[in-house]
Amino acid sequence: MSQKPSSASNAIGLFSLVCLVIGNMIGAGVYISTSYALGALQDARIVLLAWAIGGVHAICGAVAYAALARRAQLSGGEYTFLSQFVHPAIGFMAGWISIVAGFTAPIATAALLFGEYALGHTAATTPARVLATLGIALAAIFHSTMLWSD
Repeated sequence: MSQKPSSASNAIGLFSLVCLVIGNMIGAGVYISTSYALGALQDARIVLLAWAIGGVHAICGAVAYAALARRAQLSGGEYTFLSQFVHPAIGFMAGWISIVAGFTAPIATAALLFGEYALGHTAATTPARVLATLGIALAAIFHSTMLWSD
């Protein structure tokens, strides 16, 4: 026998779903880095200005890559564009920089922040680092088994 939902239902509405998607796309790093920026700059207006400048910079990059994608019609992103239009060595270096700075560093930062929050620490202590390393290792194992399960 099914029950009728109460007026105080736990259903997620459209607004909550939109906020959830935006939060996942932006990521938690935005919220964490903002607090660090505010701590360093001591003025919310300067932090907002920095975010605005960063946003304009990101839009310029998106427009440039869109123009390149339209012209080249190749898949591969930055590596392909730099290899095609500048030099293959530059594309190769960009690929490695992307792996190290674009993927590895954010994963390590997110894992370390998880370790700090999970343990209630405000600094990167050894237990937080161990928990972060275990989290990355477990995620790698999970993803590698999912890759080979198909």
